[in-house]
Amino acid sequence: MKTALAAEIAEDEFSQRIISALTRENVDQSLIRRRPEESPHFNIVLSFEGERTILEEKKPYGAGVEVPTVGAKMIYLSSLNTEWKKTYDEIFASNPNSKFALNPGSRQINENRSELIKYFPKIEILFVNLQ
Repeated sequence: MKTALAAEIAEDEFSQRIISALTRENVDQSLIRRRPEESPHFNIVLSFEGERTILEEKKPYGAGVEVPTVGAKMIYLSSLNTEWKKTYDEIFASNPNSKFALNPGSRQINENRSELIKYFPKIEILFVNLQ
C-alpha cells in the first residue's frame, strides 16, 4: 500500500521529527506544505481516573489548507482548523473518484452537527472517538 500525507508543518525541531518518522515509514511527503513563518501547535491531554481533559492551543491559520487533487483510491480526513467546511468541500470536489474515511474532531461534532452530517453520504468509513 502506498501512503502519503497532505499537511502543513513548520520548520522547527518538532517538524523535523515528524519528517524523520515519515521517512522511516516510507510515507510520501510530496504533499506536505512547509510554513516556516509558523510555530508548532501543541495540545496537552490530561488523563486521570478515566477522565480526560484536552488543553488546546487555538491558533488561527491564514487562508486555510491548500487542497491538492491526489487521485488516491482512499482519502482519510481528520479534524481541521476553523475553516474545516471549506477545506472538506474542496477535497471532495477536487477528488471526485476517491473514497473517503472521516474521523471528525470535537470541533466538527460540537460546532454544527448538521453541517457535518451533510458529508456522511460521501463517506465510506466513519471513525468516531469515544472521548
